[in-house]
Amino acid sequence: MRIQAPAATTGPAPGIPWLPALYVIATAVIAIDLLVQDATRTYSFLGLGLVLIGVPVYFGWRACAAG
Repeated sequence: MRIQAPAATTGPAPGIPWLPALYVIATAVIAIDLLVQDATRTYSFLGLGLVLIGVPVYFGWRACAAG
């Protein structure tokens, strides 16, 4: 859209900053609930471990791309 109308003005997105904050809080509550329950604890920790393994990979990839 910016290519077609580069002089167009944009306003703030509705719900900023409350909607993203609500999302982060809801996601944290769900993640904590999954880690606390016995039935889902093992798979939740495995998923959390996979995400945490990806953090150094991301920073390494970014460092290689930067030169």
